[in-house]
Amino acid sequence: MGPTPVKAGDYFLILGTGGVSIFGLKFAVASGGTVVATSSSDEKLKVATNLGAKHVINYKTTPNHWDEEVLRITKGKGFQDMMRLLAANPDKTRPVVNKVFKFEEAKEAYSHLASQAHIGKVVIKVAKD
Repeated sequence: MGPTPVKAGDYFLILGTGGVSIFGLKFAVASGGTVVATSSSDEKLKVATNLGAKHVINYKTTPNHWDEEVLRITKGKGFQDMMRLLAANPDKTRPVVNKVFKFEEAKEAYSHLASQAHIGKVVIKVAKD
């Protein structure tokens, strides 16, 4: 848990309800953190609530303002710390992209993802340069 342990009142923002996000939610709850979870599905948000999320946001019904809702819930805590970390260490915090596929190669991209041969993100490019 590092040199500064999680304490009651610390917020965790979980984006989505995929495997990594749900594990992060469970880890944060087990550590005593307060979880704000997002999803495009109210049914998935019910599951997140049952797993311990204190606040849930459907980003489909709040598409342009879900971030404002997070700021309201957290009273603005956390985003400056994270942004300072990202700005101070861009090479260390930049996502790892394994391979970029053209839109026309979407089937190949999904096959590559399913093969689990990748490390990092598999990207499908949907716009021209």
